[in-house]
Amino acid sequence: MKIAFAALTFALGLAATAAWSEDTPLNQPDAGAWNVYGQGQTVKNVRDDAVQGGGYKRVTIANSTTNPWDIGANVEIDKPYQQGDSLTFAVWLRIESSDPNATISVPADIQINQAPYTAVIQGNVDVTTQWQLLYVTGTADKDYAGKGATVASLNIGGQPKVIDLGPAFVIDGGKAQ
Repeated sequence: MKIAFAALTFALGLAATAAWSEDTPLNQPDAGAWNVYGQGQTVKNVRDDAVQGGGYKRVTIANSTTNPWDIGANVEIDKPYQQGDSLTFAVWLRIESSDPNATISVPADIQINQAPYTAVIQGNVDVTTQWQLLYVTGTADKDYAGKGATVASLNIGGQPKVIDLGPAFVIDGGKAQ
């Protein structure tokens, strides 16, 4: 796990020296940890040794939804973090498409895990037909408790699609500079 975390830290362009010991993973990066919700989707666990972690969740959305958040996927954040901490939500994603140049934009955030689901950090990631490690970053606005208080979330509703969800990483880089 430490080797995978160090590789992820390097891939994200975070400090590649002593800062590794300061960066803290806040979740278990397992594709099986995804909670997919909303009407009109089906989920299949796929074993694939070519994917980091050995598998992914394939989500098929057959029909359009009114809002992107009508169908979503989230991963619980297990550990607490504090106001001013630099957060990164990174995830391996790809879409299935007959067009090899297809790209979709997916809202990605860390949010509280109860109504009104306020975002702690947010952004969009551009998903292609190739596996990519995509990420959003930001700074925590206040202190948040551990397990279940917040989640890393993707809003994947909207247009019909097939999207593959690989491992997700939530990293606390310590106090933002």
